[in-house]
Amino acid sequence: MLLIFLFFYVPRLKTSGLFCPSYNKVANLLKMCFPLMLNGMINAWLIYLPRHAVQTILGNEVLGYYGSISIIIVFLSTISVPIYAVILPELSKYVSKRDPKIIRGYLFKVFQILALIGIITFAIGRLIGPLALTIVYGDSLHNHMEILTPVLINAILLLFVGFFDSYFIPLNRRKSLLFANIMALVICIIFVNRITERYGAIGAAYTMAGSLAVRLVILCLCNEIALRKFDAANLI
Repeated sequence: MLLIFLFFYVPRLKTSGLFCPSYNKVANLLKMCFPLMLNGMINAWLIYLPRHAVQTILGNEVLGYYGSISIIIVFLSTISVPIYAVILPELSKYVSKRDPKIIRGYLFKVFQILALIGIITFAIGRLIGPLALTIVYGDSLHNHMEILTPVLINAILLLFVGFFDSYFIPLNRRKSLLFANIMALVICIIFVNRITERYGAIGAAYTMAGSLAVRLVILCLCNEIALRKFDAANLI
């Protein structure tokens, strides 16, 4: 379908005058998108590194258990997408007005919603997670349920971090977003193998949680700096 569009419809649209794209600002657009591309790669690396440590140090069998329990992260990330789709248009409108008081009020409501989702996720995960995962993946998984708690923590932290990843685009803080994600990746690279060797798969999961927590703190600080700049601009 893409090839048909590029080679059949695009030439005809050009000659019709209805489709006249301008490529004068392509370089600027690519420059703006570059931090976002790196951010996507870092997100993938941050999730991959603990898995790689588990596989390298503990073997494929433990990696299988770790991956099975970590499916919770994928599930929560999937259901968070429509939540962001509802929240972000309204928040982008407030950001365009550059009114920090309104933005802070709306962010507080968003954090309350995300915290409520996180609490419900953690409670349900602890209550029925072991039974559900055992039914799906077998009784052998029951001996590795100590991984469940840090995996749930990671899922909740990713819920908040994912929101900031989307929110920082209209806030025009792509470099700050990239900096926070690089710091989280560096921390994970430094500690994940050492902690996995000492504490096993649960150590790998908690290393990821620590990296995400640092990332979230940096993002909150960067957000506050951006909003204070709005305050200063409004005083002029």
